[in-house]
Amino acid sequence: MVDAIILAAGLSKRMGYDKMGLEILGRTVLSRTITEALRADFDKIVVVTRHSADFNEHVRCSYAFAPTLISVVNKNSQLGMSYSIKLGLAAVGSETDAVMLILADQVYLNFLVINSLVSASLQHPGKIIAPTIKGRRTNPVIFPSSLFVELQQITGDKGGREVIASNSEMLKTVEFGETYDDTDLDTMDDYLRIISRLQSQLSKT
Repeated sequence: MVDAIILAAGLSKRMGYDKMGLEILGRTVLSRTITEALRADFDKIVVVTRHSADFNEHVRCSYAFAPTLISVVNKNSQLGMSYSIKLGLAAVGSETDAVMLILADQVYLNFLVINSLVSASLQHPGKIIAPTIKGRRTNPVIFPSSLFVELQQITGDKGGREVIASNSEMLKTVEFGETYDDTDLDTMDDYLRIISRLQSQLSKT
């Protein structure tokens, strides 16, 4: 069993306001990520959002049809990504074999990439599964349940990088080359470039 934790509770300091609510071709950043996760082969999907986010109600209502989706509110976003991971793991529970940590602002992440990683996790149980792009390791990453305790010990605005570094012998990578664009959304310039690119692609279809 592989579950997902979508991390969407960041403070968006570089953006200046909550980037999860920005619209890209009619859908919010968060909605795009949730939709792709729902198309993938997860048993459970936990979405960790900010207490002040206006779209928390949108998440609950728009995806009421999806029994696998659980919305969790992080009232202490100032504690960093590590706190969201703790909340996500608590919501996932102890029955799962592994969890994928998904950064909600990777706007080009799609269910095909996600399922390739899930498949690798099922083929290599107990391993850390991470995508690479021309040898460069990136996100999202799947962690086996044996490392949940270490993930819960992370502090500050950190993901699982330290856990990967201390358990490098457990790492299994999946190379995607140019088939996966891991661009994330941090600034308004990023947002404008993404919009321009997608609109250009749409006009060519």
